[in-house]
Amino acid sequence: MKIIITGGSGFLGQRVARELLKRGQVNDAGGNPQPIRELILVDITPPLNGLSDATIRYAVGDAANPKFIAETFGLGLLRLAFRPAC
Repeated sequence: MKIIITGGSGFLGQRVARELLKRGQVNDAGGNPQPIRELILVDITPPLNGLSDATIRYAVGDAANPKFIAETFGLGLLRLAFRPAC
């Protein structure tokens, strides 16, 4: 399973990542344990003392920027707009 943590350079992001690495797996939507293949930590700044593990990748940029997300993760973006009924 691939997991993306926004705020990954911060205190909580690093703590969550450390715990996930310790566990080595998470349950999928069906409740079945899946190994963690990749842990991507996204933040606007690089970590001061980042975790070092083969499954971790750091992505430095603004997670609210659609261009950054598309370039970093190769994801297509869907933007929805609506007009509220009056």
